[in-house]
Amino acid sequence: VTTPPECCEAIISYIRSFSDIPIVIAEGTGDASLETKDVFQSLGYQELSQKIGVPLIDLNHAKLTYLKDNTRKVFPEMYLPECVFEHYLISVPVLKAHSLSKLTGTLKI
Repeated sequence: VTTPPECCEAIISYIRSFSDIPIVIAEGTGDASLETKDVFQSLGYQELSQKIGVPLIDLNHAKLTYLKDNTRKVFPEMYLPECVFEHYLISVPVLKAHSLSKLTGTLKI
């Protein structure tokens, strides 16, 4: 289950109606057997990128920033894509269904 490109296009169109800030679409596959560029292509994001002039960023290959916080019990050290600290982020998650329940009540973010 993925966010439809039309949903992102509508959000970008709305933002562009009042601002000329640079906009990018950033994503990374959670599956090591897949390349994000191939997923962008198959889901229609490559076409959207060309249509509206918004670059695509593969977070799996983005430059990383190292973070350390010893007060955290879980993941006191981590690497995150540098670009997430340089831009405002708009997360566009999709409600997820699960085969073992009617509703999981969670979002993939």
